[in-house]
Amino acid sequence: MKNFLVFLLVLVVVLMFSTGAYAARQVFNGFSVEVPVGWGVTGNGDGWGALIAPNGTESISFEYSSAEGMDSCQFAKNVSDNLGGSSVVETDRGDYEFTFISNGVKTNARAFMVMSVGVVMKTQGGFDKLYGVLETCSW
Repeated sequence: MKNFLVFLLVLVVVLMFSTGAYAARQVFNGFSVEVPVGWGVTGNGDGWGALIAPNGTESISFEYSSAEGMDSCQFAKNVSDNLGGSSVVETDRGDYEFTFISNGVKTNARAFMVMSVGVVMKTQGGFDKLYGVLETCSW
């Protein structure tokens, strides 16, 4: 019985932390994403949007547009070149990462394709939060 109670307590704690990380699902034009607890949302749903941390020091923005006739690598290279970014690096997830400087701040970006739509997600924090949010995207 004691082992069962310990297991139940551990399960409750794990569920609290795994399901409590996101406040709500935000629907944009063409996709939706989970918003981290306490974060704000901005954007018009017509090709761009952003999630902003409560302290304003971290943000995740995204843009999406038609990328007809391109593959993910071509799309990522085009975006990085347009932003004056670094070389793109393919990740084990099949998307591409690069960095660029925006208003004097280093920005991390991921580019990938969903059918013929190119998506770029950018963060001025680390990739950790970006990966977590990206995992919640639905198209």
